[in-house]
Amino acid sequence: MRNQWASGSAKTRERYEKDLIELRKQIKTTNCDVQLAQLRAIRANQNKLSIEHPSSFVNACFAVNQQHASFYAQELERSQMELDLLRSQVANKERDIQRSKDELQQQLSYLQSLNKEFDKKLMDRAVLETELQTLREELEFMRAVYKEQYSESHSLGSVQIIVDKFYRDQLARAIVNIRKDFESLAFLQREECE
Repeated sequence: MRNQWASGSAKTRERYEKDLIELRKQIKTTNCDVQLAQLRAIRANQNKLSIEHPSSFVNACFAVNQQHASFYAQELERSQMELDLLRSQVANKERDIQRSKDELQQQLSYLQSLNKEFDKKLMDRAVLETELQTLREELEFMRAVYKEQYSESHSLGSVQIIVDKFYRDQLARAIVNIRKDFESLAFLQREECE
């Protein structure tokens, strides 16, 4: 976080640094011009006052120094205001960054829940497809057995034999065995998928 704050404050500083440097140069140039004008005025007054009143020169210097002090106090106040403004901008950026982090965390949590739900649905689908395949194979087997029984019963004609019960028992056992086999295969496939 400190690195981000430092990089954010560095970016902010870089953004406003050129303007501040330019303004400071202008202020220095203006100060120099003002000071030169004041010095010229002081010299002119000094020349005048040295002839007329020596004490008025001291008063003029004192007044000039007061003007300088007032000017520098204003400059200090302006610089303090600029610094306060930059600090408030940095604080706003930090709040924006924290808000973005919170939103990103919420989105990541939502994405993880969607991934879990997708995995569960995918697993359920695989299980259902396995069960459907098992039922299809059982149906095909039952059709084949039924066709076989049907063709045998027509070939026997009118003679009724109790072989029908024998085949039913055999068929029921075969279906139970096949079902067990497919259930164990489905269970193994589910374990592999998980």
